[in-house]
Amino acid sequence: MDNMLKIPILFISVETLIEAYRKGREIDYQKLGIITDQKIILSQVLFQKTKITKTPYVLMADRNTFNEERKKLIEYIVEDIVIKNHDKGNSNRTISSAISKCINFINWCNIENISFFNNIKTATKAFILYTDYLKESIRLGKYSQGEAHSKHMASYKLLNTIFNDDKNIIGSGIKIIQNKRNNKVVKSSEENQKYHFNFYHAFFNQITDFLLENKKYPFLLELQNKQVWCLPSISCFIHSEKQSPMPFNMINGEIHKELLMLIKKRLMK
Repeated sequence: MDNMLKIPILFISVETLIEAYRKGREIDYQKLGIITDQKIILSQVLFQKTKITKTPYVLMADRNTFNEERKKLIEYIVEDIVIKNHDKGNSNRTISSAISKCINFINWCNIENISFFNNIKTATKAFILYTDYLKESIRLGKYSQGEAHSKHMASYKLLNTIFNDDKNIIGSGIKIIQNKRNNKVVKSSEENQKYHFNFYHAFFNQITDFLLENKKYPFLLELQNKQVWCLPSISCFIHSEKQSPMPFNMINGEIHKELLMLIKKRLMK
């Protein structure tokens, strides 16, 4: 984090950006932001390590992770998202949504340390891994089917375009996630087995440690898609405030001692 520096950003409107691009005017991609229905910092995609604060809206970036080749990502955003959507008469909201989905994929690759823009081989690897990530996110409830579909399409269009993948090498053998679920969703037995194995492996390992190490309640179970508190109460496994006994604080896992003492006194009367 020592190398993180504030990057000054010049925000310009969609119309101004398109005019400058079409007239061949010099655009400083390292300081570029666009105003649609909101402000979006485009220059963030030039760096692998970034941090954006919302208030004030500022880009912090590690300049050592700047890559000149990443300018083609901004060129894609300008040409294939901003200009094409604007020429079709689509709203600024549509433009910002498309840009955000594209940047989401780039940021995910940054976090996973995947240099997807090096060549078509790394792009294919990134698309496969991102596909798996989106499918798992649907399972865990992080994304809806429609959200995952739009993110999946955005990543495919980006990779397919910047690598001019006419032979569809990147998407070969991979089905785009459907926009809507079928009435009947049949999961592969292998997928189910993997999920159940990971779930029960985590569950039994933590329970075994709790018993063998003689740990005290309350006990927090870290499962695949949620955290569950374990208490010696009527509701043994607690994952919502509705199930939680009155003296128990689910946020920090502590017992409200004063409230507990008050309840005990009333019961003793």
